[in-house]
Amino acid sequence: MIARILLIAILNLIWVGIMVGTLILPTMPEFLDNPTLNSVIGGILCEPNERLQRVQSESAGIDNFCVNTSTESKRNVSEKWFSGGLIATIIAFMLSTSAEVLFAFSLKRGKNKPQHQSEVGFVAPPKPEINISETLRQLQEAQKAGLISYDEYDQKRQDIFKNL
Repeated sequence: MIARILLIAILNLIWVGIMVGTLILPTMPEFLDNPTLNSVIGGILCEPNERLQRVQSESAGIDNFCVNTSTESKRNVSEKWFSGGLIATIIAFMLSTSAEVLFAFSLKRGKNKPQHQSEVGFVAPPKPEINISETLRQLQEAQKAGLISYDEYDQKRQDIFKNL
């Protein structure tokens, strides 16, 4: 059970991390000139002969451009980055949510396991283990001591063998 809870926690951290890393941090002006973030985004979106240029847009966001190093032509890759981040976030979220739902169902099934019930509706206690030879010995001693008749002894003995 602890392993399942840890798995769900890890999956939740992954989807939140993907969302923050792909959708939130790249759009924050504070991270406009972050070399690590720019290197990751550029490595994913730009061709080998291109470099990433990130520019503050008029709409308070950040636009991502891949600039060809020889021709200085630009292509806007902001939508591509946003789409990829959104898809990755949705997939990670769905995996996390599916794991949570499956875990909840497994807990529910565990609580609803059928118990051995008698027809009256209460749970029947488990049958105790009976040492047959000991029971037969005690029955025979009771008959020899005169506590029960031979017919009672024989009837009880037959009952014991029927219940096996």
